[in-house]
Formats: sequence, structure tokens, C-alpha cells
Amino acid sequence: MIAVKEKGYKAYQTYLAIKNHFTRDSYDFIKYNGKVSASVASFKQRKDQYYFVKLENKYNKRLTDFFLANFIARGDLWVGELIGEEGDSAYTEWRKRMESLQYMFWRDMSALRNYMDITDCEFDDLFAMKNGDHPVIFQMLMSDEISLESFVILDKIIHFIRVFDKKMVDDPIWSMYTTKIKKYRSFLRINKDDYRKMVKKAFVD
Repeated sequence: MIAVKEKGYKAYQTYLAIKNHFTRDSYDFIKYNGKVSASVASFKQRKDQYYFVKLENKYNKRLTDFFLANFIARGDLWVGELIGEEGDSAYTEWRKRMESLQYMFWRDMSALRNYMDITDCEFDDLFAMKNGDHPVIFQMLMSDEISLESFVILDKIIHFIRVFDKKMVDDPIWSMYTTKIKKYRSFLRINKDDYRKMVKKAFVD
């Protein structure tokens, strides 16, 4: 196979792959290794090639991380909206979270434990729906008291999102979050044993 050297095409492919991952149920970036059926010809017909060229020049091997960070933080955006300070900032903040993932998770578990101590509630109460209110842990996610990463990692350990999906099936606010949360799971590759120990230390010991 002849390597494609069209400048910006790599960024275009990566952008479409991340976009498809977060907007199409049938597409999984990890499963398909970021491959999409996007031809060079279709890329050349786009009027926004310049933006892809610019992003490829700037991020190159970090393109997947750049697009992932922005889709997580800012949603489904046109490539032109990714250029500039907001796009760069979303990537920088995401990278900081990745570099301190265990520390951040422990901090967030401590925040949950602190809530339990203050309100004199049990661990299970963090996930309960009372009087039609959203579960406490989801409220804390929405108010940025805990990170999306910690929310996803905790679900990898105790599997509560599938319960939320059943209980909040018609909830428009939850529906805005659940797809992004589940799609993000495959990008957060962790050693579960390390995080289980932190959960045990925060809530059991």
C-alpha cells in the first residue's frame, strides 16, 4: 500500500474517527484502531483543509489525544472551532488530568467520603435517587466536585452506570452524559487493582 502524504489527511482521519466514536453507537475507535472510510479525494473537496493541516503540523502524534480531549470537554465541534486557545486549553487540561490520574482519583474519593461524613450517609446513598433528585455522585460530577475520569474509573470498579441508565432512562440531563461516559471508558486504561485499593482505603478502612 502506498503511504498517503497529503498534508492534513491524517488529522482529518483522526478527527472523523473520534467524532464517529462519540456520535455513532456502531463505531468504536479502539476496536477499529481509528480507521475510517474517508478517502483523500473527499478530503481534498473540503473547504476546511487548512484547519486540518494546521492541527497536524502542531499536534502530529498527539492528534488522537487532542481530539479526544476536546470532544470530552466541549462536545461535537466543527474542526474550525478546535483551532485556537479553547482547543489548546482543553487539551492541556486533559493532559494534566492524565498525568495525575491516581492523585485526582484519590482526591475525588476523599471528596465523596467527606460528603458522607458531613451528611452522615452510607456509601450506597451516593448512588440512590431520592425524592426524584439525581444521585449525589452524579450531582457532584455535574458541579465539577469530582472529575469525569474519576466517575468513569469508579464505574469500572463497581458498575453503577448501567443501573443509572435504567433508573434515569427518560432523564434528558443524564442522557446528555451517559453516552460520553460510556464512550470514554475504553480510552481510560487503568490497573483496576490500584484503584480498588484506593476505594477500599477511602470507604472501608
